[in-house]
Amino acid sequence: MVSKGKAKAPPLVSAAASQDIITVYVGANRKQYNLHKALLTHHSGYFRGALSGAWAEAQDRSVNLEHVRTGPFNVFVNWMYTGKLPGRFITEEWNDEDPDPEEVKGNRSEMMDFHRAYALADMLLVPGLKRALFDLGFRFLERCSDFPKCIVYAYANLPENDLHIRLLVDSFCFHKKLAATDMASPEIANIYPKQFLLHVIARLVGPDRDKPLSREDYVFEDDKKDGTG
Repeated sequence: MVSKGKAKAPPLVSAAASQDIITVYVGANRKQYNLHKALLTHHSGYFRGALSGAWAEAQDRSVNLEHVRTGPFNVFVNWMYTGKLPGRFITEEWNDEDPDPEEVKGNRSEMMDFHRAYALADMLLVPGLKRALFDLGFRFLERCSDFPKCIVYAYANLPENDLHIRLLVDSFCFHKKLAATDMASPEIANIYPKQFLLHVIARLVGPDRDKPLSREDYVFEDDKKDGTG
């Protein structure tokens, strides 16, 4: 149902506007988005697959994403139409209209907003959005006050070989200044995923344990194929 497709220039919005409209229902309350098919299928491998051939979504011109939160989807829609992320995390575009019950007003985690948007970009197969979000996260990750929560979420929602998983490990090691033996302490071992701790130990005992973080060291697969990495 998914297709990665070949990278090419996005269609002009004026050209997309003369083509089909797809209705996407998002979140538990089924918020309705009316979006241009040409843009959806250009940017997202998920929508390319869902809206092609004999799939029911293609015939109905609608897609249900009831398990997706509205905040991350707003980020995707804004980026798809403008090529830019919707401002800093505090802007309303990042907010969910149907947040988890425990996320009371005034207790939102900006970096969790970021991680949800990044995980959605991965799920929808939108490499351009993943890259834009990665650049943003690289600049702000060291200021993250919810590091444990973000790491647990990332390991539950991203593939283990994702670049952001690697960045979380590298950032944790570089900024926390811990030793490999610290990973066995209860205050760490009982909070973080086991696989994360193994990745941290591998970094701490390796030759790059004290290497400063550099954006150039993180190259997306699409950049390698395009020769830009």
